[in-house]
Amino acid sequence: GLDDFGTHIAFLGQNKLKLFQKFDECPDLLANKAAGVGAPLLRTVEGWLRTEKDQMKAAGEWKPEAAAKKEDHGIATDFEGDVTLADGSIAPKPKGKVPSGFSSGRFYNYFD
Repeated sequence: GLDDFGTHIAFLGQNKLKLFQKFDECPDLLANKAAGVGAPLLRTVEGWLRTEKDQMKAAGEWKPEAAAKKEDHGIATDFEGDVTLADGSIAPKPKGKVPSGFSSGRFYNYFD
């Protein structure tokens, strides 16, 4: 993972830079590593996000996003050109939305 790759970590929340430190100086990350937590970087950031969400809820500032609708699971494309396939043929043009692989609002569901 990225736990041993990065050199610095930044946390931006509520339009502010809340933290910017070297990996080896970040107390939350170091604590997770020392405790043998799996994916310590992920768990550190997840903890920050959960704490921020709880603070926003307590202050009445939390506005959850609406759940994703089935029809939102694709994106419109403005690409007008032809796509040439490996065999030299032209790919058929898609009709309607082109799936993006991302469902809007899906990320939010992991933090409730």
